[in-house]
Amino acid sequence: MAPVEARPAEPEQLAPAWHVLADGRACQDPSAPPDLRRVLLAVAGASLLCLLGLLAVAAYAGREAAQTEALRDVRAHTELLATAVLAPALTDAVVRGDPEALAELDELVRDRVLVEPVVRLKVWDSDGRVVYSDQPELIGEVYPLAAEEAAALRQDATTSGFADLREAEHRLDGLRDRMLEVYTPVRTRGGQPLLVETYSRFSLVTARQADVLQMFLPILVGAMVLLQLT
Repeated sequence: MAPVEARPAEPEQLAPAWHVLADGRACQDPSAPPDLRRVLLAVAGASLLCLLGLLAVAAYAGREAAQTEALRDVRAHTELLATAVLAPALTDAVVRGDPEALAELDELVRDRVLVEPVVRLKVWDSDGRVVYSDQPELIGEVYPLAAEEAAALRQDATTSGFADLREAEHRLDGLRDRMLEVYTPVRTRGGQPLLVETYSRFSLVTARQADVLQMFLPILVGAMVLLQLT
């Protein structure tokens, strides 16, 4: 019997290393319903963004409406003061700068005109001369009328806007806050045209804006609720 040739033992082969790229067991069944909590959070987030957008639009529209209404109210108030209170007291003596006539006018202004929200008053002639001011130091000074002021006097029409407190005529007014400014024409007893200027507090606008937002906020919230129900 021939001898059996012994073969060297083969080295043990190692199994190749496997790397898990994806575990199918972790995949959810596509037919399973979505997580209710995630859906509710997504809907709530979208609703919040819509509400914030509507509030921003409402705030802008409310501010514009508040400014328009406040200026309209101040114009009407100034026109009433000019025609019913000031005109009878604007005599030719006042225009000439008579001290006694100016003192009588000043007493009237402080008693019946400088009442909230009106805080300052000036009366101008067509040359830009300050005929009267509740700041006596300004009486007699001359500041050229701006185009809109001259137009108001020439066209016999009231104009309004926001006062530019950097102008030279305001140097003695002591005003720091934003002001509403109204110009309305009036005539003296002798028929001379004058321009009445009032300054009113800007708080009229902010108060009116708060009223507008308070009025529209329930409507916005109600609209959002209906949007969620549909």
